[in-house]
Amino acid sequence: MLVAVFVIGFEALAYVVFGLVTIASFAAGEAASTMGIGVFLAAYGVAQLYAGRMLVHWHSWARGPLVFTQLIQLGLAWGLRHSERPWLAVVMAVTALLALGCLLAPPVTRALIDDEVV
Repeated sequence: MLVAVFVIGFEALAYVVFGLVTIASFAAGEAASTMGIGVFLAAYGVAQLYAGRMLVHWHSWARGPLVFTQLIQLGLAWGLRHSERPWLAVVMAVTALLALGCLLAPPVTRALIDDEVV
C-alpha cells in the first residue's frame, strides 16, 4: 500500500504543480479557460493527496476515489499517446497501472477490511 501511496503522491504533486503553472500562464495573458483548467488540476492533485493520506491512516473509503483517479489517468494517457509528448502518456499509464496493481492487491484488500486481522 505504501508503494501505491508514494506513486499517487508523486502524481498528485505533478497535478498541483501543473495546475499552478497553468494558473501562472493565465496571469501572463493566456485564454480565460486556462484559469479554470489550472484550478481544476490543482484541486484534483490536492484531493488525491488527501485521499492518499487517509489511506495511510487505514480509512478504507479512500481506496475508491484513488482507484477512480487512476482509471481517469489511464484515459488521459490513452488520449495523449499520439500527442507531441508520447513519453508523457507512457509515464502516466505506467504509474496508473502500478498504483492500481498495488491498490487492488489482495494484501491491501485484507488490510483495509475492518473485521479481519492482518
